[in-house]
Amino acid sequence: MKDRQGFSYQIYETYFQKAKEAYAAKRMTEAKKMYLNSAQSLLRSAKDTDGEMKEALIRRAEKIVRLADTIPEISFCEISELKNGSDIQITKSEPHMVSQENKEKEEGETNWKRSGSPGVYFDDIAGLQDVKESIRTRVILPRLHPEIYDHFRRKVEGGILLYGPPGTGKTMIAKAIATEIDAEFYSVRCSDIVGKYFGEAEKNIRRLFDTARKSKSSIIFFDEFEALAIKRGGHSTVMNRLVPELLSQMDGFCGTEENHLLILAATNRPWDIDSAFLRPPRLTQKIYVGLPDYEARHYLAEKAFLSVPCQVENISDLIAKATQGCNAADVAAVCGSIKDNAIRYAIENGQSGGMIRAEDVETALQNYHSSVQQSDLDQIRHWEKLQGNG
Repeated sequence: MKDRQGFSYQIYETYFQKAKEAYAAKRMTEAKKMYLNSAQSLLRSAKDTDGEMKEALIRRAEKIVRLADTIPEISFCEISELKNGSDIQITKSEPHMVSQENKEKEEGETNWKRSGSPGVYFDDIAGLQDVKESIRTRVILPRLHPEIYDHFRRKVEGGILLYGPPGTGKTMIAKAIATEIDAEFYSVRCSDIVGKYFGEAEKNIRRLFDTARKSKSSIIFFDEFEALAIKRGGHSTVMNRLVPELLSQMDGFCGTEENHLLILAATNRPWDIDSAFLRPPRLTQKIYVGLPDYEARHYLAEKAFLSVPCQVENISDLIAKATQGCNAADVAAVCGSIKDNAIRYAIENGQSGGMIRAEDVETALQNYHSSVQQSDLDQIRHWEKLQGNG
């Protein structure tokens, strides 16, 4: 499957290069055809992958088609897509004009903007006390007491990898770190780097790090890091060029004390990350963000039903006990389902208000399904053993 995807991507690059050459030589019909062939190759490659990478490939194909529309006297084509396993095809449509400004934007630079502190604090995160303590020791204390660290000649460098099953709050933790240290926050996904502009991946990485370095205190947060830091050796020439560039930038980024720069990365699949990223001083510390314990689930439920009229005593306790083994997103979904049951009952019975009933809770708890896969947890434990953390 991976070999087929890599082959399709190589064909895409060949077609795209031919399209640019034909366009430069003013062979417009040929350029149009090569652009559309390159888009079709991208879509075939997308069908053999999933997640963030699939979305990036599809978006890139859409932009190539729009680029082809700028060629004079050629009919516009658009992409209609079915993402859930169905074929993705290019179908004809009416002519559509794209301005030269938009065309340049398609092939232009990614402008990384500072978002400021996200406004999320550690107190907003349920449970995970061991994770918070590790981060305070690793990130916050060195910034609050630099003189003590200097006294003991303790240099804290390198980034942090947050790993664990989906829905456990890794992104919230990254935002909380940025808030606690008053840092500019740059949140990055694979599509921000790869999916926007052909041939711009390495440049986008360099621009990102250059922009972050200009801030007095900043954090670069890579979400779904495995999509960018994928193991090398595959057939994707883009990723094989991108990974070394990212490694090079991280080497220059770590240990820059004067600007208090920090790299954070989050992943549900740490075993897919190239091992070079896991060596100090790149991602020096690996922190497991696990499933919420009873106290955390109780807190989430209590917060969800704060100021909500309820007939059920100890509703937070009931939910916390019933959702053992669930992630935070599952607990939130159960709470939402309980409210939906109450709302439905109120509407069907012509009520203008109402309260959460025992039946609403029972129905929701009977029908919910945890999104946590035991196979994911097993793979994480296996990876930890290979890393010497098990």
